[in-house]
Amino acid sequence: MAGMRTQPRKPKGAPNGTGGQYDHLPHGHDTLPDLVQDVPDEGTLQSHRARREYYQARDRAQQGWMYMDQFLKASEPAGDGHDWTSQPVCSMAREMELVERAIGPEGRPGPVARKFLTVTDSPSQAQDLARTWVDGTLLALRRSCALDPTRCYSEPLVRAMLAPGTVKLERILAKPPYCLSAHRSRIGNRYRERLDAYKREHGRVDDRIRDRVWDETLADYVEEKMASGASMGGGLYYSNGQDANPRHAHVRRAMEQGLPVPVRRNPDGSVFNGRADYERILADFRSQLHQHSLEADRESFGFDPATDAGRVDTTGVDLVKVFQQAARQGNDLDVLADTLHLDDAMRQRVMAAACT
Repeated sequence: MAGMRTQPRKPKGAPNGTGGQYDHLPHGHDTLPDLVQDVPDEGTLQSHRARREYYQARDRAQQGWMYMDQFLKASEPAGDGHDWTSQPVCSMAREMELVERAIGPEGRPGPVARKFLTVTDSPSQAQDLARTWVDGTLLALRRSCALDPTRCYSEPLVRAMLAPGTVKLERILAKPPYCLSAHRSRIGNRYRERLDAYKREHGRVDDRIRDRVWDETLADYVEEKMASGASMGGGLYYSNGQDANPRHAHVRRAMEQGLPVPVRRNPDGSVFNGRADYERILADFRSQLHQHSLEADRESFGFDPATDAGRVDTTGVDLVKVFQQAARQGNDLDVLADTLHLDDAMRQRVMAAACT
């Protein structure tokens, strides 16, 4: 208790109503941290809020500290026997080269961007997702190296962080704004791979086949998890509405008594189909990606289809790609623009973008 009484408190009037609370930052709000000496002890910055406030304090003390070689270069050996003090810091130019290689040129996804093609059929959307992931990953890496005198933000480290294997897609998509749960994403990936294999061998599939492939995939997944003792999460249902997790009490009780597992139902009384629900979630996710891309296109072209009467509905259509393909095929672009009822401003914007 003595330690608690001597720990500094935040002053009255501190932001977010935190006045009087114990200060989790060693330097408090009155003074800014010394960028060389005042690095918090391990465990001090466990919460997101603590880290955010600490980063903001350092930004106020010296803008751009995460990009300065004096902090990014290792200044002392690590305690585990590794010594990176002789490694140079990765230059911004080299980092940009590695990033562009990982994402790939426009329309041709690189190794990291290709990881995102499992959730979108659009190469450009896959590259947008990849760039967001890369930016966040390298920013976190910079902060980590700048705060740790034993680590160096070196080219080998950056290259290792941009390896495709470091992309944990299920974890990324489980977070807002996508909210595609991790366990459903894992099962869904297997399901779609098996379904694609079935299509290649047998051709078109119907809902009956989809349900069968989903149920078989889910059963295999559950068997693997039970054998390994690993958690499989909740919300996993077969196409007949039965809970797939045998560790759940109501499932275990029904199995022990030799009774059918209770069936989950929709609000309208119909049977909840786990396969259909996954495909709905995936469709919603793809729709969200598409809408984000469409809004960006609308902003860049400077028009809103909702207010432009008399036009052909081009919602969801990449006009630039349409015009580029028409040009490659030798079609008259003016005739195409007339057919789509594009006004002069839109016609000029699209043609200019298509010809660059």
